[in-house]
Amino acid sequence: MLSKALVVQPPNWTKSFHVFVDTSDIAIGSVLMQLTELKWYRLVYYASRKLLKAERNYSTTEREALGMVYSVTKYRHYLLGRKFSFRVDHSALIYLVSQASLTGKIVRWTLLLQEFEFDIYHGPG
Repeated sequence: MLSKALVVQPPNWTKSFHVFVDTSDIAIGSVLMQLTELKWYRLVYYASRKLLKAERNYSTTEREALGMVYSVTKYRHYLLGRKFSFRVDHSALIYLVSQASLTGKIVRWTLLLQEFEFDIYHGPG
């Protein structure tokens, strides 16, 4: 059902993209969407994967940040060179991306995300 033409639409390159990311204890889910003229979101691409055993031990913030990294990696050819927005349900990510003193894997992920121009918006999960 999700792969039918009525659900998944080709991108309109004149409109901006919106990436919705959600991560649970066992998986990452992400959708790439665009707003229509009627202010409805239409699906352009979707992706998900199970977390590895080690990734399941990450904190909630780390798992949500991993979801952002997974999304930009998956949708790179749509997002690179274009401003887009992330919609997340974990407000700490807004603070995390703008933080100057980070360590470990979060620094590596932040450096990867710096290739892209985006805004982060928090919304209920």
